[in-house]
Amino acid sequence: MKRIISIIALGLAAVIVFGGCAKETTTENNKDTQSTEAKTESKTDTQADTNEAKTEEQTEVNADIQFDSTTVGDGSQIDTSIFVPYKLTAVNIWATWCNPCVNELPELQKVYEELPEDVNFLGLCMDAADEPELAKEILEKAGVKYESIIATEDMSKEFLSSVQAYPTTIFVDGEGNLVGEPLVGAPPKDVVETYLKVINEHLTLLEK
Repeated sequence: MKRIISIIALGLAAVIVFGGCAKETTTENNKDTQSTEAKTESKTDTQADTNEAKTEEQTEVNADIQFDSTTVGDGSQIDTSIFVPYKLTAVNIWATWCNPCVNELPELQKVYEELPEDVNFLGLCMDAADEPELAKEILEKAGVKYESIIATEDMSKEFLSSVQAYPTTIFVDGEGNLVGEPLVGAPPKDVVETYLKVINEHLTLLEK
């Protein structure tokens, strides 16, 4: 039987980590700004105690990836069925404001060009819904030919909720199950070699 390790408690589990950008957060309520710090301190211990339980629950929910969206650029429909023809798909989660994400895009295109036929590579742009033209311009300038998905609100609430840094690359089998450990951040050197090595390691996991 295949042994699939479906752990994506990013930043908390043991992952492959390089340099990247921290996830942006937005404060929805500013009315109680002065008391926020005190409230945060009083809740810290409780939150720390429940982190492990939440992570376990989140891991269970995140085991399967399902989505229905459009691609950056031409707006073509794309959904979970994109995984089906491939044994493994690497999904690079990035943002237009993240310099390490943008800088590695030309190298990721090279990775895509060297993949075996049963492996695919996709991008998933977190802010493309808000910055569609910028995302398109960045991809065109980098010479990216693989498809890049526009992240939806549903994705952010579900399997993307635990992503804490960009870029993060996750690995998915043909049924949409997470495989192995995510690669967090951009490799500082030998980008193509690093990605190909990690992809091969994940292919090996599917054979166990």
